[in-house]
Amino acid sequence: MDTLQNTHPLTRAAAAFALWRGMGLSDLDTLLEPGVIAARVAAAGARGGLSSVPLSDGAPRLGQAGGHAPMRLENWLLAVAETAAHAQMQLDRLEAWHARAIDRAVEMKGKGAPALLAFAAARPVLSARDVAKALTVTPVQARTLLNRLEALGLLRELTGNSRFRFWTAAL
Repeated sequence: MDTLQNTHPLTRAAAAFALWRGMGLSDLDTLLEPGVIAARVAAAGARGGLSSVPLSDGAPRLGQAGGHAPMRLENWLLAVAETAAHAQMQLDRLEAWHARAIDRAVEMKGKGAPALLAFAAARPVLSARDVAKALTVTPVQARTLLNRLEALGLLRELTGNSRFRFWTAAL
């Protein structure tokens, strides 16, 4: 990696990914560990304060290890671009959901619903404990608010449990 010091952060990330896999530090089918390392390497040299570069095992090119180095680098960059495009689409969907959710929850009294919707827009998964802490309400109040927003179709409960439940935005 030291020899790549003067290359673009995404090139260094591709090399980190390939080196991790080439050294056998995890199975070739495993993308999480080398992906995390590569995302952190890419973000370390990126502008704009990124803490990670988006990578997804859903990007089919990411796991392709064959071919010569330029082809692997091209596959890597295409995978990053695909994942970034997918992430942008998800962010657009989340922004549209938030605007619709605010409109639907306007009839609810108090400041709890708008605050919870903003919190839900910023976090992929919510627990009643997280909501209670963020909104400075009791866990019972948090669960009531979560259930009311779920009843409006704005949130979706993920676990199906009666305890230790988690919610997400109903995009």
